[in-house]
Amino acid sequence: MPRQDVSFSAGVAGVPGLRGVCAGFLGGSFAAYFPGITGGIGGMLAGHASSQRDDRMFLVSQGTSKLVYYVGAFLLFFVPGESHARGTATWLLRGIYRPHGAHDYYMALASVAIAGALAFILLVPLTRVVIRVIENFGYRRISSLALALVVALVFAVTGWQGLLVLVTATGIGLIPPLFHSRRLNCLGIILLPMACSMSGLAPAVAGRLGLL
Repeated sequence: MPRQDVSFSAGVAGVPGLRGVCAGFLGGSFAAYFPGITGGIGGMLAGHASSQRDDRMFLVSQGTSKLVYYVGAFLLFFVPGESHARGTATWLLRGIYRPHGAHDYYMALASVAIAGALAFILLVPLTRVVIRVIENFGYRRISSLALALVVALVFAVTGWQGLLVLVTATGIGLIPPLFHSRRLNCLGIILLPMACSMSGLAPAVAGRLGLL
């Protein structure tokens, strides 16, 4: 890993910064509003729109996408009279809690504001800690540990059936790096069945393919 230095200037402004913000906003909004789309997909959409132009623009788009996705998907669940559960976190929360009126919405807004302020304060010190951990233990060791934790968590929650789905999804996810294609192409595996289901064409398409 190259040497890391703390800079107090983002080094990006004007048109490149605005493009990064716009790309991140569109990607994050898409992920926050449409069901079945995660924040990673929103970041990937924003990255494809900015990564070929400027690395700094790419970083701005990723931060904006994550902000819009997490704040938007979270707050949509608390909007009075709407209660849209879009992100994974809100789907899990929906099983144990349902918001009640404007009071819960204002409490959610306050929580987001407090969390944002704490994140701003802790960003630099936590980044330094992460850099030291990576330098001391190595990126591959940390990634291997994360992989083991993910596999253990999937098995604990879903059993062997979940591991079979995990292996299948891993194989699909490995196609782009192995064949040097865009990861965005794999998104069609999620979006096409979802679009068929939401449009009411899923039974007809599945019947044509012999899946029923």
